Amino acid sequence: MLALGKEIFTVTGGGSGCAKCHGFDAQGTKDGPNIIGSSKSAPSGPIGGGVLDMANVKLSSDELEAVYRYLTTLSSP
Repeated sequence: MLALGKEIFTVTGGGSGCAKCHGFDAQGTKDGPNIIGSSKSAPSGPIGGGVLDMANVKLSSDELEAVYRYLTTLSSP
C-alpha cells in the first residue's frame, strides 16, 4: 500500500505526480499547499474538480487511501 501511495504521489497522480505541486516532502511549493497532516478526506474536494489543475485527476478510494498512508510516513519524525 505504501509503495502504491509513493508511486501515485511522486509519479502518476495527476499525470505527473502530486509532488509536482506539493513538493516531494509534501510541505508545499508556490504551486500547491502543504498537505502534511491533511485529513484522509481532504483530497476529495480538489481531486475531480475542486481545483482546476486537478479536475482530470481520478483516483479510486484505494488509491486515495494509499496516498494518505504514504503522506503519514512523511509527517512522522
